[in-house]
Amino acid sequence: RRDSLPGYRALLRVEGPDGRDYGDAGAWLTLPSGPAQGGKILYLWSTLLTAPQGSTLLGDALTWLLPETMAGGG
Repeated sequence: RRDSLPGYRALLRVEGPDGRDYGDAGAWLTLPSGPAQGGKILYLWSTLLTAPQGSTLLGDALTWLLPETMAGGG
């Protein structure tokens, strides 16, 4: 599972009406090694951004992202 990877944190999960788990729709990854060690990736499933709440979600993500990256958090 991705959530067992070092530096990986699931932020959003998608579940269907029948209870089927569709996996992570949002995640935060801090690269643990290699030339980009310490680099950070924010993943948001693009379909989330086309939903009616998409602009709010993007705004919330950016509000959260700025302090996380500026302070070296995550």
